[in-house]
Amino acid sequence: MRLTIRLSRKKPVYVFFKNTKPSTDTLMSAIDEENRDEDDFVHISYSGSRREEGASLWIQ
Repeated sequence: MRLTIRLSRKKPVYVFFKNTKPSTDTLMSAIDEENRDEDDFVHISYSGSRREEGASLWIQ
């Protein structure tokens, strides 16, 4: 994901699924199962800050 958005490894990236931040112990398979839309994409919002605003990325 960092390559796609061209973000340095030194900067943090915060991801949100359906405008919620998953807990750090959540498996990606559970996030995928809970957040996949009817279009078969998982919609992710990401930001360089902890606030729930930023750009969006879609992963199929």
